[in-house]
Amino acid sequence: MYSSADRFDRLTKLAKRQMEVLQLYCRRYTYSEIGQQLGISKSTVQYHLGRVIEKLEIYELPEDKLKEELESFCIILREGVGPGVLPAPQVDDEDIAPSAGALAKVERIEPPAPIVIQGTEIQPYPERVPVPTIGRGIPLWLLFIGIVLGAILGAGGVAYVASRTQATNIAGRSPLEATITAQAVQLEILTTQQAGVKAAETVATTVSTPPRPSLAITAVSTNAPVVTPTATVVPTATPQSRTSAGSVLRFGETWVGDGLYLTAKNAPDRGAFDSTVVGFSVENRTGQTLNFGVLGTIFSLSTNTNKFYAGHDDKFALNDFLTGTKRDFTVSFNVSWPDLQAVKRDPQVSWLLVEVKDFNSRLGQAQWRDEVIH
Repeated sequence: MYSSADRFDRLTKLAKRQMEVLQLYCRRYTYSEIGQQLGISKSTVQYHLGRVIEKLEIYELPEDKLKEELESFCIILREGVGPGVLPAPQVDDEDIAPSAGALAKVERIEPPAPIVIQGTEIQPYPERVPVPTIGRGIPLWLLFIGIVLGAILGAGGVAYVASRTQATNIAGRSPLEATITAQAVQLEILTTQQAGVKAAETVATTVSTPPRPSLAITAVSTNAPVVTPTATVVPTATPQSRTSAGSVLRFGETWVGDGLYLTAKNAPDRGAFDSTVVGFSVENRTGQTLNFGVLGTIFSLSTNTNKFYAGHDDKFALNDFLTGTKRDFTVSFNVSWPDLQAVKRDPQVSWLLVEVKDFNSRLGQAQWRDEVIH
């Protein structure tokens, strides 16, 4: 319908967020998965994709033709087929809402979730990470739960049989013998139960479990009744101390705030369309569910020669941020990757510094530095 040059020109009209949504759509991600990748809701993904098909001027096509045309644009993005290299999108997200007709078609062209055939997840493109399965498509997490439950239930059954068997040996004994035998039975049952729990823990090496009480048996006295085991709670580990203000970390290290742990996962790297990006990971250890947003403009990239580049005007929503969980996001900076490489070739440039200010009331400032080697 359109030539490669026409499609190329239409792609240059897309805003930054629209291009990000289209790239993930072309990799056959579902709308929910795209939202997880970009930190936005499924409805927002549909909103942006509606604007995409309007800007590409294909939203009035029948559904089957619309899919074919979108695939043609996807080929340009995936394989670089076109008259040149697409420039980085310069226009931020727009406030213009897509038409109702465009949104209705977007709902009907969502890529299907991956299918599983004979235990193998079939992915249209290798960029997607398949879910590991075994046998005839049984997910490993389901097998894992079955093994853990089997180990715990097996330990409980052994303990029950042991208690019934040993109870018959106590009757008819003298009070002292009965007391000593009862204590031995209690200890044997506890040991058996702990062995079963230990077996479950061995299987569940990737699961974090709360501290388990340690059990102690009170010594037997000839004049004392049978004493049941008492529990003592083992204290939890001391939280990691906060990072001192003014500290400079290396990339890959974690800045510790008041229950928030922020990690710059990589030094400035090349992103889509020759952009410069840094990946971050934030962990919530506050004991509370948090709801807040982060603007890309609070991040900056600078050099020792006073070169300064602010982050793009993006917003990362961290809503329903449960304690004990992590969220990943990527910040783009207002300098292209080729331009940054030119700056780094300056013999006077000895380091790059990535800094964030006012991230949250629990984590005000953090910074990471990367040495430049000439």
